[in-house]
Parts: sequence; structure tokens; C-alpha cells
Amino acid sequence: MCDSDIELLSDMEVCEKVLGHIMSHRYAFPFLKPVDYVALNIPDYPNIITNPMDLSSVKKKLESFEYVEAQQFIADMDLIFQNAKTYNPPNSDVHTMAQILQKLFHEKIRPISMPHARVDTKLYNNLLDTVKKLQQELKELRNSKEKEKTKEEN
Repeated sequence: MCDSDIELLSDMEVCEKVLGHIMSHRYAFPFLKPVDYVALNIPDYPNIITNPMDLSSVKKKLESFEYVEAQQFIADMDLIFQNAKTYNPPNSDVHTMAQILQKLFHEKIRPISMPHARVDTKLYNNLLDTVKKLQQELKELRNSKEKEKTKEEN
């Protein structure tokens, strides 16, 4: 998925594509489903992580249109990675995988996470047309000034 492809998609379509990319990453497996703290024998997990989140829950929320805007999706994705980094020590595999996936996520989601960096194509084209017209008018004005100057010299 390149940046030019992203410009043609709605914010939620971008979220879906980015989520699919993250879920298919080789480091995504610890984050695909809710943490089963009983099976993993980590009984302190719910005391430390009070707002759990995982990729399948994000996918369900996205598919059921629970996100009104992309920033809500981004917040849930960050929550997944923050929870993993909070519970797991910095030198652990899960902590490292969360860091890598979070960095990748923000690289992929950047076009909608930084709205000021997005370009409205219609507005851009209108501005470009205006600049071209002004450049042409300036050229014509310079030409007419040159002709007047030449006439005065003769």
C-alpha cells in the first residue's frame, strides 16, 4: 500500500487496510485475541491492565462501525501496544514486538493521523490553477512593460 493509494481511500478504508497489514505481520500473534490471563497463568494481568484491547476486538469494532472517526481506531490500536509495553518488561519479546508493530502502525496510518499533512485534491488543483493564471498575468504585464519601454526608447 503506497501513499498515493491511501489518498483515494476514506479514513475508515485506510484503517481497514492498515489493520489487515498489522494483523498479518509475523509479530502480531500475541495481539490477535484477548489476553487469556488464566491460560497464561498471569493472574495479576487484570489488576495491571484495566482496559484490555486486542486486534480482533478492534476489527469487530471497525466492521460494526463503532468508530465514528479514525482517531478512535488509532487510540484503540495504541492501547493494544501500550498495554503490552506496560505489562511486559522492556527486554521481553512481547514488549519488543509491541514496539515494532506500533512503529509500523504509525508509519502506515500517518496520512490520516496527521490531518494537517493531508491534501484536499480539489483545493490543491484550484490553488494550482490560480497560481498558473497569476504567473501568466505577471508574464503578460512584464511583456507589456517591455513593449512600452521599447516604444519610449524609439
